[in-house]
Amino acid sequence: MYLILIAIVIIIVIYLSLKWNKLQSRAKSIKAFQFEYSQLSRIIDESIKIINQTKNIETGISRFDVIKEDVKRIIEIAPQPIKFSISLPENQDLSINTLNDLNKIDETKKIWIRLFFRERITTELQKANLLSDAKLKTIQLKKALNVVLKAIEYIPEDQYIKESITGIEQMLSILKSSHDDTTTTLN
Repeated sequence: MYLILIAIVIIIVIYLSLKWNKLQSRAKSIKAFQFEYSQLSRIIDESIKIINQTKNIETGISRFDVIKEDVKRIIEIAPQPIKFSISLPENQDLSINTLNDLNKIDETKKIWIRLFFRERITTELQKANLLSDAKLKTIQLKKALNVVLKAIEYIPEDQYIKESITGIEQMLSILKSSHDDTTTTLN
């Protein structure tokens, strides 16, 4: 009888010990997740700030990639399903629940690239429009054309970019023909 009682007590102690070890292990994994989550969240926040301030397309694109990898890591290590929200440029409160939702970051990156180049092209064209000297205007239009050509590398399907090439080439052609007319008249 005592042997059965001792056996039952030993089984209960082993069971409780296994349960305790499992709880301790879970607590450690939660602490590890919280630490890694805070580190990854900090990197994501820094990346968003850099994206908002950068004047370099490569920097912006690489930071979107960092964000995507860090969000993916958070989803993978979360001890339970997690709803993760970030505010990326041009797409406030992007909600990501699963690995399938990571494509939302890529979509936002495409929008950002498009707006990045449109802003740069518009700025260069505005500078050209402020100039009255044909030579300086030509130089500025060539700068705008270089921005457009760089944009084609990233977003070749964008209609605005295609139209910008045509428009800038027409402006350059008009400037060249008016410069040629002026030169002919002077001779």
